[in-house]
Amino acid sequence: MFKVGKKIRVERERFLGVLDIMPVMLSILRSDYHIEWVNRAYCEAFGDNQGHLCFASQFGRDKPCEGCQALIPASAGQPHHWETTFPNGRTFEIYTFPFAGKDGLPMILEMNIDITEQRRAEKERSRLEEQLLQAQKMEAMGVIAGGIAHDFNNLLVAIIGNAELAADKLHEDQPAYYNIKQIMKATLRARELTRGILTFSRQSGKERNPIPLSPVMKETLEFLRVSLPGTIEIRLQIETTEDMVVANPAQIQQVLVNLATNASQAMPDGGLLELSLFDVCLDTKRALPSPDIRPGDYVVICVTDTGCGMDESTRSRIFEPFFTTKDTSAGTGLGLSVVHRIVKSHEGAISVESEPGCGSAFKVFLPKVKTDAKATGEPKSGLPGGTGTLLFVHDQEAIRQTIQSMLMKLGYTVATCPHPSEALDLFSKNPHAFDIVITDQTMPGMTGIELAKHLLAIRRDVPIILTTGFTHFIDEKSAKEAGISTLVMKPLTKEELSRAIKDVLEKKTKA
Repeated sequence: MFKVGKKIRVERERFLGVLDIMPVMLSILRSDYHIEWVNRAYCEAFGDNQGHLCFASQFGRDKPCEGCQALIPASAGQPHHWETTFPNGRTFEIYTFPFAGKDGLPMILEMNIDITEQRRAEKERSRLEEQLLQAQKMEAMGVIAGGIAHDFNNLLVAIIGNAELAADKLHEDQPAYYNIKQIMKATLRARELTRGILTFSRQSGKERNPIPLSPVMKETLEFLRVSLPGTIEIRLQIETTEDMVVANPAQIQQVLVNLATNASQAMPDGGLLELSLFDVCLDTKRALPSPDIRPGDYVVICVTDTGCGMDESTRSRIFEPFFTTKDTSAGTGLGLSVVHRIVKSHEGAISVESEPGCGSAFKVFLPKVKTDAKATGEPKSGLPGGTGTLLFVHDQEAIRQTIQSMLMKLGYTVATCPHPSEALDLFSKNPHAFDIVITDQTMPGMTGIELAKHLLAIRRDVPIILTTGFTHFIDEKSAKEAGISTLVMKPLTKEELSRAIKDVLEKKTKA
């Protein structure tokens, strides 16, 4: 009997020795919450608490922890498993196993596995998945919005064209003339709205040219007035006439919209949003807004709000991708990081001033260019007419009739085709009968680009104007590569259309 007892003690010590070196926290509890034994991993976490009450020694409590499930196996007679987060923030999976002690009393072997990093990784993965889904949803919404804007632009072509044709038949002192001009004014406003939608529903091109910022800000302001809540008052202040910078206008619009949207979200109950434009000379005598920019002359876009403001910890992270203080349903955390990327790509800098409860002010610094740099697309005076034979291709009858009437009013002879295949057949019969071809991009059976390639294969020097209401799949660069003379956005006024035709014909004459 003595040898048997000794052997049992040896095996018990050996078993406890194995448990002691295991990398998980192990403890043996009595049914009164007293700790009978702990292993090395447990001691490293909580110290050697053998003989003490677990809730007192571990957490400094005077009674068992609320929701504690440690003793469930003692009454249930079977293992138990649950997950809990300790007061120190660590998350554990806890497994408890019942067994009888050496005196026959019920005992509990408790195993604690630290899964804090696992849960953090799962939470981060879930967050990234939500952001990916949100980004995909935004991309899909952009394509849908662009498609709607494209169809709406086709409607505007007919409205603008017929309004101008009607106005041409009236004298300015007739009452109907005023009414038609109001229709034109509202329709052109609708055109700017759809162009704003299209700007933000596509990946902006990277082509940059010298442009004045004030027209871009004024155009964006009109878009903001209808897209932001009516409880937000919007003001625009232009304090400089020397506002020429080398930039991509669509990207500058995106900067403005993202900053304005961020400001509006900081004012859920309404407030004041102010956009201002001024110039400044930065030199070594004053602190530069960013170490990445050089001293020199800059145009500054300032977006201020009267919202909730930000503390230092938030300000230090606002340009990080996916960082947001809002609920995931309210934003992706990409808006300001996109702003930062665009500004840096323009060799500029962005700074922010904000305090909790005092609103925020974002300043975008863009290098000013000399005033003798020419902005692209300067308006010209007068309405150019012309002569010659044009081929116009569009699948919608109302647009064909309207554009044909407008072009004939300008002095051109116009042939129209409803389908690209018909236009190709007509052109191939007498390629030199047409001085210029105007074709829409999106048509059934064949795109405008595809039609242009067939026409150019027949006659290499034929000038082609491509019209589109949505540039998601086509831009100026790809149009040029396909041999297109010029790409124009619908809807067009009679003056814009006549200038596009005149410019193309003049380039052909010079060539």
